[in-house]
Amino acid sequence: MTTSPSDISAVLFDMDETLVQHTRTGLQICGDVYNAFPDQLSHIEEKHFIETLARKAGDLWNMTFDGVITGDVARLYTFINTLRCLGVEESIAQPLMETFDRILMDATALADDALHVLKMLRGAGIKVGIVTNGYTTMQSKKIKHHALDRHSDFVLISEAVGSHKPEPGIFKEALGLAQATPDRALFVGDNLVNDIAGATEAGMRAILIDRDGKRTAKLENDDTLTRPAHIVRSLSEVLRFAGLDGVSVPA
Repeated sequence: MTTSPSDISAVLFDMDETLVQHTRTGLQICGDVYNAFPDQLSHIEEKHFIETLARKAGDLWNMTFDGVITGDVARLYTFINTLRCLGVEESIAQPLMETFDRILMDATALADDALHVLKMLRGAGIKVGIVTNGYTTMQSKKIKHHALDRHSDFVLISEAVGSHKPEPGIFKEALGLAQATPDRALFVGDNLVNDIAGATEAGMRAILIDRDGKRTAKLENDDTLTRPAHIVRSLSEVLRFAGLDGVSVPA
């Protein structure tokens, strides 16, 4: 049986590239960090620094994903291990990490219609949750920086939950907090595997946010990818699937 918009009691959102957009890629930010420390790093080729940092970041994230170490340890040792590999004094690891965090935060912005959509949903009595993969410390900073905690009923960060999208555990936790059954919940995200496949497997209607059409093109060229229930170009379009299209809801 197909759920009608009037039956929706919860809308869950991914954060990065869904509610919060990034103006610089991770590799670009690595380059920015390199250029912020010319005295200590100029003897290292920029490309080599970026490739090493990206590789160590992946290794340490996987260790956090597997529950071997905490996110805070992983974040710092991403830089310590990078410097060790490059033969650079490890004492600058903390300043490097702090610089990375600052640049990353400065390179984020709320989607233009994010707060409007969140307010509309909550004003209509629909539960709003944010479900994001990532390190607890970094994701918490983004959430507070953009006041998303004030415009949602709950936030789940994968490290804190001990389950990472597309694993079923984090989706089950979110549905429990929303007090919603899967068939009465929508999940909105940009990642075809973590968000769309994960939410679909959990029994929710998955909505793909695809502002530039690139993910839709991937779907057209890869039959192995899970198809979303809907594809939207803006968050405002989600309101229609929650039964609020054209409805005036007090702020």
